[in-house]
Amino acid sequence: MQPGFLGDRPARPISAAALEKLYEETLARAAALRLVVDPEEQPYRSRYEERELLLHLSRQAAANGEAPAVPRAPTPPEAPADGAAGAAARAATIGGLANLLLGKNYMETEEPSASQARLEAAAEALRAEEREAVAYVETLNQLGVLWATRGDHDKAFGYLDEARQVYVRLSSLPPDAPVVPREIARLEDQHTLTCYYLAQAYGNKGNRSESAHYIHKTMRRQLQRRFAGGEGEFAFDEREWSKNVGSLATFYCSVYRFDLAEHCLLAAEAVLTECFRRYVAERAKEPKEAPAPEDDSPAPTNRIWLEGTSEDAAHVEAAELAKAKAKEGQRQKNEAIAAAGGTVEPATTSLLTEMEQESVATMDIAFVDMWLSLLRYCSWGKVGAGDDNERREAINEGKALGDRSTLVFEGLTLGAHTPACLDPTIVKSFDDARAIYLKASGRAARAKKFYVMDGFVTSHFEVLNREVSLYQVLCAWETDLARRLAIQKRRLALLEPLDELNEKAYTQIVRQGLFDRGTINAEMLEIKHTMHVNDPPLKRNKKLAPLVEATVQAYTAFIQRFENKDGGGLPTRVETEAEGAFLTAHFHLARALSRLDEVESLRKSLHSYEYLHNYYRRNKVEGMESEEAVCKEMVELLPRRIAKLNAGITA
Repeated sequence: MQPGFLGDRPARPISAAALEKLYEETLARAAALRLVVDPEEQPYRSRYEERELLLHLSRQAAANGEAPAVPRAPTPPEAPADGAAGAAARAATIGGLANLLLGKNYMETEEPSASQARLEAAAEALRAEEREAVAYVETLNQLGVLWATRGDHDKAFGYLDEARQVYVRLSSLPPDAPVVPREIARLEDQHTLTCYYLAQAYGNKGNRSESAHYIHKTMRRQLQRRFAGGEGEFAFDEREWSKNVGSLATFYCSVYRFDLAEHCLLAAEAVLTECFRRYVAERAKEPKEAPAPEDDSPAPTNRIWLEGTSEDAAHVEAAELAKAKAKEGQRQKNEAIAAAGGTVEPATTSLLTEMEQESVATMDIAFVDMWLSLLRYCSWGKVGAGDDNERREAINEGKALGDRSTLVFEGLTLGAHTPACLDPTIVKSFDDARAIYLKASGRAARAKKFYVMDGFVTSHFEVLNREVSLYQVLCAWETDLARRLAIQKRRLALLEPLDELNEKAYTQIVRQGLFDRGTINAEMLEIKHTMHVNDPPLKRNKKLAPLVEATVQAYTAFIQRFENKDGGGLPTRVETEAEGAFLTAHFHLARALSRLDEVESLRKSLHSYEYLHNYYRRNKVEGMESEEAVCKEMVELLPRRIAKLNAGITA
């Protein structure tokens, strides 16, 4: 089909009935063309064919709208009233509908200017036509998307807000009002899109709360329509829905609304569970493939997830121990059967596909992140420092979201809420914090079984880092120094797989791991120093020396990664994004060396403090004013301390 062949001859007016017939036929043929999958070498072939049909319809509608009345056949029941004015009005409406479809067509073929002209013409033609209110809302949505892609977020917001107002007006009319659109379901679907686009528009304008409001509204509306049998962009995609709800949970965590965050994750998990159960049931009906031979790979964990989530780390460990024993028993049984000449039963195959198992692992990580955020919130003042004003603003932003009862996802069977998510103030002790830790630790352990080192190195270490952070926050609640030291040792043990990595392939992971090792050893050193602060110097030095060495070794290895490749030592200034970590490593290295009452160690400490002091003087570094002050003070104090030790006088 040659482009433009339908437009070789100018359109002449036809009867209103003929125009209606052409309109219906064009819609049907255009819909069929939109289902065609074009070859890669001609990706828009069917779109161009659809365009020619729509252009022909548009020209015919324009010709009818401009012509005097044409004799027409009997009026269909739903057609406008007889008469020239009615026929012209209907022709204008058909022209508007054709322009809407043309505008979408040009958008699909990446021709925004042509799309804009058609969509604006459609909006003008459909604005006052109540029978086509749904099409008008769709036109406004398309214009909003068009201007958003151009970066004009204010203009995009204007169109989308108008679409919202049209929906509100139509929804407020009585059911028997003659102007209510016939296709209520289509109107609701279009409003769902409006909400989705408004969420992005508010996000582009920097209004996070309103953006979250419309995302949540979109998710609720999609959930309500999940069994409506929508097609295309209106079809309910369980995985996409769960992913979006998970992102919403991340926002709620950032404003400390853990009740809403957990509700979102429980809803997302419920939807995925229903989805995967359906997939498993469908696959069970399919012909079975020949089973794979028994191997030593870990037993699949997806059956547990389908039957009910195990959130307690102790339960996870017990379950895995039971699996290991069962597997060993089966192995021995198989060996005996094989020795007797019998047939060995094949291993149980996974219920879920790899992609589905990854969705489960991703959901587990989302829960870990939420509970980790909750622990950090409850540990405010115990772990690190933060901006109190920023925290108060986030809390107020979260409170403004309203009561959870107005934001629930209905129609789902959800798991139980964590009491601390509903009321974080109940976390008052180590045992309270440990209860949350166990939930998060159990999820992390299960995610790590999917994200194994062999094939998922980056994801595996991302989970490890979460486990390290969980121990860090839990440690803040422990008052017994010996137990706190034991927790820190567990943190350090989690980083042992770091030694297996090829640094050239995983440069960032290795560097981060070295920094984390230094940090953990430095924290262990401070705990140990507190435990032995009253010991005689020689005894204290003996207790602290191994941790000082470990801290210095890890931080030195980290710092060496910043040396110039030409062998010229450290740069005059480190790149901004890594400067904070670089200086922090130097600072804690110097501090660790100063913990030993030995001249050589103190000299090395002084050298590090002098390096930092000169660095701060040479470069203006923001956000490290307190460290800079300490360095200046230590440069003055350490020489006197060294002199006393040289003179045989301990401080």
